[in-house]
Amino acid sequence: MSIRELATDRIGQFDLCLLLRVLHHRSHPLLAKPRVRAVCRAYLVVDIRLKSNEDRPVFLLHREDLDAPLHGVDGLALRPSRSAVETLLTAADFDAVTWVAPKPPLPSHYLSGKRALITARVSTKPE
Repeated sequence: MSIRELATDRIGQFDLCLLLRVLHHRSHPLLAKPRVRAVCRAYLVVDIRLKSNEDRPVFLLHREDLDAPLHGVDGLALRPSRSAVETLLTAADFDAVTWVAPKPPLPSHYLSGKRALITARVSTKPE
């Protein structure tokens, strides 16, 4: 199922949602956040490729090979900085955003900061 098709009336809600190696392949990650949030009742785990060495909340635009099986479907993708991921998650009503510290035997792109694993929970702040 495409992330664009996520909706509670189609699949319901889940206590734990996994967004693994998906968000950085989307040309419209800002449109994905309300879809993911709608089906996530409690916790979210995100595995994402990052634009490293950038402190500001930015996205790097890059092309992807449409014939590669693990690349996006649009041909364009946005690689976020760490700050952009945090901003995106908090704007989608998640809090307790935690960066999981990489340790061997994880692949080198986690250890170098080019990829990260993040956990977050649905905000518990009163509306």
